[in-house]
Amino acid sequence: MKKLLLYILIICFALDINSQVKYSAEPLWYKTYDVKFYSINLEVNDTSTYVAGNTVMKVEIKQQTDSLVFEFNPQLTIDSVVVGKQKAGHVFRSDLLVLRGMGMMSSGSALDVSVYYKGNVGSNSFFSSVSSEKNIYWNTNVTWTLSEPFGAKNWFPCKQQLTDKADSCWVFLTIPKGRKAGSVGLLVDTIPMGNKIQYQWKTRYPIAYYLISYTVADYKDYSFYSRLSSPKDSVLVQNYIYNRPGFLEANKADIDRTADFIRLFSKLFGDYPFRNEKYGHCIAPIGGGMEHQTMTTLISFDYSLVSHELAHQWFGNNTTCANWQDIWVNEGFASYAEYLAYENIGTKDDANAWMISAQNRALREPEGEVFIPASEAASDSRIFSTNLSYKKGAVIIHMLRYYINNDSLFFRTLKEYLRQYRYSTATGDDFKNVAEQITGLDLDKFFSQWYYGKGYPVFDISWKTSNDSLLLNVKQTPSSKSVSFFSTPFEIRLIGTGLDTTIRLEQITNPQLFRVKVSRPVTNVLFDSAKWLLKSVQSITQLPEIPSNDSFFEINPNPFDHHLNIYFNHEPPREGKISILALNGSVVYETLTRKRKEVILNTTSIKPGTYLLVVTNGNEKYVRKITKVNIY
Repeated sequence: MKKLLLYILIICFALDINSQVKYSAEPLWYKTYDVKFYSINLEVNDTSTYVAGNTVMKVEIKQQTDSLVFEFNPQLTIDSVVVGKQKAGHVFRSDLLVLRGMGMMSSGSALDVSVYYKGNVGSNSFFSSVSSEKNIYWNTNVTWTLSEPFGAKNWFPCKQQLTDKADSCWVFLTIPKGRKAGSVGLLVDTIPMGNKIQYQWKTRYPIAYYLISYTVADYKDYSFYSRLSSPKDSVLVQNYIYNRPGFLEANKADIDRTADFIRLFSKLFGDYPFRNEKYGHCIAPIGGGMEHQTMTTLISFDYSLVSHELAHQWFGNNTTCANWQDIWVNEGFASYAEYLAYENIGTKDDANAWMISAQNRALREPEGEVFIPASEAASDSRIFSTNLSYKKGAVIIHMLRYYINNDSLFFRTLKEYLRQYRYSTATGDDFKNVAEQITGLDLDKFFSQWYYGKGYPVFDISWKTSNDSLLLNVKQTPSSKSVSFFSTPFEIRLIGTGLDTTIRLEQITNPQLFRVKVSRPVTNVLFDSAKWLLKSVQSITQLPEIPSNDSFFEINPNPFDHHLNIYFNHEPPREGKISILALNGSVVYETLTRKRKEVILNTTSIKPGTYLLVVTNGNEKYVRKITKVNIY
């Protein structure tokens, strides 16, 4: 995998050190212009990463300047650069292509920049920009792009700024005859050129630089429509699959299920955002999938993979993260869409298994946070951390759904967020603000704990019944010092003879003692049995019942300080044991009675607090509530 080159540049390319610490600083030249349009016209093939042709960028000048800067691959050969109608001089500063000699360009002016180039792009790795590989099983050569997060510059000159989406894009691909080339938008034409053919793809929707793509192989086009509400209300589903006997038959059912996913997500998230063009797939030996706008590149038609990449058309392509530190608004929501697909189309068991697996992956990161700190914002592996950006990202959305406690409001929030930031970019805070608008809830604490905070709570729970009440003591220890306490609602399931009920409570202090009225005896208590919370449970302890009245022993003094005296009113216990328990059930002191009428306990090692004194006499237990204090 590649690392983003740091923008430590000379002269006018210095970092803006006055930017907020929360986010990585962007280079000053980003402010010089906006990209309005990309036209990429390349000759490519299915057996190498060689490209030859040109890219035209329409830009609007935002600040008066006599130079333009684009990110580009210095290993490619540039034949010429034309700005407007005149040739421009160019020089590389690391991976920056600097254009000069055009004269002063005024703010508000628009111009075309054409770069003519050729060469081999890169090598095979997941973040290699362009890869070429043979699928051995299906005996098919494939060349494909993967530009997220920082690889677009390796195969076409561009501006890799997430907040500067091009208004539209053309991708024209000249390839050997007998092959097909997939890309973004609609295929508007195929033009024979001797022993070659040109595929012309056009999208009229705004698009982020990393979502532009091409894939070339010996493909078969298997297309159909996903009908939403009527024959006129449908989405083209265009699939470029291996043109080999048996491939379609082996994958048809899984490919066809895409139509069900489109219908579901259109219902949950709002209309498919690129419905006037298409949604599609290009099969390739990629290490997973990549949600190129309107045409995903993927290795298989696995249930989770297809639903995940499709969901990105809403979360990531329609509404794109405004910076890589907030990749959660892309990957967390696309991952949660996998769960929603199982919940609504699959089975409840499949959905539960998915969520438990996601929670287990997140629990591997006791110091992990979803929001990416500025110091790690250039790391491919951190941006695409499976445990954090994907799994924990999905888990906290699930917890937010539980916190809101109203599915109608939760899904209204998703739709309104996508509406407000349609074809634009957003941050985690932007989503939070929309959620607060829709639900009326203050989510500062939730996001501080779960989005910006690290780790998760570790619970110690103890319970006992007393007369008609259940006493529940909940204590938590966060896995990271980043968060001192996770204030959270939770559910307890009470089980007994003729009793099976679930109660929702909320822990706002730590520890916290709850008293719950019960109509029947409780024999078992389950904590968060529906698996809503990201948490670890260290212990759930049933404490002994307190006898309503007994005179087996007396204690003095109570409260006590360094010593506690126990007097047995009758015969001392023959096989007796004395234990002092914390309210969470843990043993802090234990000794034997040794058949004595009076026992004096040295309690100097016990911290001040409230405890339970338990005396065991054979099969019987006697319990008293005691309090340790410091007396000076």
